[in-house]
Amino acid sequence: MTAAPAAWAGAPAREDYRLPRKRPKRLPGWSAPEVVPNHVKQCSKGRGKGSRLWWIYTWRHSAPEARIRIPYSCNSWRCEACAPHEAAVLWRRITDATKPYDPLG
Repeated sequence: MTAAPAAWAGAPAREDYRLPRKRPKRLPGWSAPEVVPNHVKQCSKGRGKGSRLWWIYTWRHSAPEARIRIPYSCNSWRCEACAPHEAAVLWRRITDATKPYDPLG
């Protein structure tokens, strides 16, 4: 059997890995940074009413000169305006997926 590397000299025994780890304490007043993707910031329904730069253009193949401009909506959970709709869509998908199963089983 070969000797353990020098880096392992102070390593805990195998039994110590099963002990619960204590969560590091956070400083008072600390909160997680709010990470908002750029596409959520540009939502036309959101808090700042979005940007005037993000639009969705659609047109028919038969009449490409008649374009329709639609304001961009992000449909994200992070947007306070779009989250209720996304919750309703997800609830409907879950109920449809679990409909054939017995609720007691």
